Amino acid sequence: SDLLSLDAEQLRHSYLAVIMGKPRPARPHTMEALRLFQRYLENEHQTLPVDFSALQRAAGPRTLHVDAGLLTDNEIAHVLRILRQDLETERKRPDASPEMVRLYELRVIACLLMDASGARPATIHGLALGDMHLLGDVRDYIHVRRTGDYGEAKSIAAIGFIPLEGERWSHARGWIRDWLSNEVKGAEDGWERRPLFAADKGGVRRFNRGHVLSRVSSLV
Repeated sequence: SDLLSLDAEQLRHSYLAVIMGKPRPARPHTMEALRLFQRYLENEHQTLPVDFSALQRAAGPRTLHVDAGLLTDNEIAHVLRILRQDLETERKRPDASPEMVRLYELRVIACLLMDASGARPATIHGLALGDMHLLGDVRDYIHVRRTGDYGEAKSIAAIGFIPLEGERWSHARGWIRDWLSNEVKGAEDGWERRPLFAADKGGVRRFNRGHVLSRVSSLV
C-alpha cells in the first residue's frame, strides 16, 4: 500500500535508487524488470505512468555476454542454420527417434534464447515453462530465478525479467509460441514449474546441459 501511494516522480526516484544499487552489468536488466513491474502497476492498480527515459540513460545499454565463445552475428546465424539442419535431418530419418527430435528442437530453442536474451547458457538451461513470457505486442521476456527446482541465476543481481529481442527472435517466436503451447497441453497441473528442457513433454527430467549445449560449442 505504501508503494501505491507514491506519485510518478516518487516512483521514478525509487526505481533509480534500485538501478544504481545494482552492479553496472546488471543495471540494464534491472531497468527492464522495473519497466515490466511498472506496467503491472498501471494495469492492475491504475498508477500514473513513469518516464523511463532518464532511467534508461542511468542503466546504460544492455550488453550481451554469450558464454559459449562470445559469438559474432554471423557465427550465431551459422550455428542456428546447422542446428536446424540437424533437426530436419533427424525428422526425415525413417527410424527417427522422438527423443532425438526433441533434443534437436531444444538445441535450436536454447541457441535462440541465448541470442535473444544475452543470458548465460546455464541460466537458459535452468528455465521452467512458466519462466517464458511471450506477450506479443507488449514484449517477450524470460524470468531468471534462483528458486524452484531448476533456476540457475549466477547471482542475486542476475535475477529478474530479461527481454527477448532481435530479428532472429522475431522470426522464430511464432514457432516457439506454438511449441510452448503444445508443451503446456502435455503437462499436468503445475506445468509452470516443469523444466523447459525436459527430456519428455511435460516431464520433470531434464536433458543434461551438455547434451543441449555441446553441439553449439562444437560449431564455434
